[in-house]
Amino acid sequence: MSWVRTFVRFSLESPGEAPGESFALIDERLSAPADEAVQDALNNFVQGLNGHGEAELLIGFPAAPCILPLHTSNRKGFLDYATRNPVHPVRIRRTADHGGSEWALTPRDGDADSYRLTFTLPQHIENWIVSAGEDGKRRRSAAIKADFLSNITIYRMKHSTLNVYQLMYEPTELRRR
Repeated sequence: MSWVRTFVRFSLESPGEAPGESFALIDERLSAPADEAVQDALNNFVQGLNGHGEAELLIGFPAAPCILPLHTSNRKGFLDYATRNPVHPVRIRRTADHGGSEWALTPRDGDADSYRLTFTLPQHIENWIVSAGEDGKRRRSAAIKADFLSNITIYRMKHSTLNVYQLMYEPTELRRR
């Protein structure tokens, strides 16, 4: 099995140690078709990893007893905007569908299409919001935004440099319909 780890590391250009002369991509204990199938599977695995090589986990730290794993389909857009505006106001929207909900952060000033970060809240908080009925949901969502999501900090380490971004929500923002 060490040859599998070595193959993957070497293919990702991150070998723990350079393969020596005894390095082989073939496990001699496998038949030729089995070995080809294993190598095909490993190649597909490596291609999948390389395809997501730009993926990066962004974690938001709100004034709440939780952290927010943030998802974006435009990481570059977020980083470009946040680098220019490390502290900036955001809009927060909650969308619900069939018992699940997703929250979205977008810049309030400037180009709202620069980025969109999405996250979910812990289930017990969502249950509390939903249990209030239609009018209560809006009030409770507004309370969550004002009390817990008004200041979300994201720390990002890149090449030994720490970048800090603050996403600020102002609860006085009026929603236009």
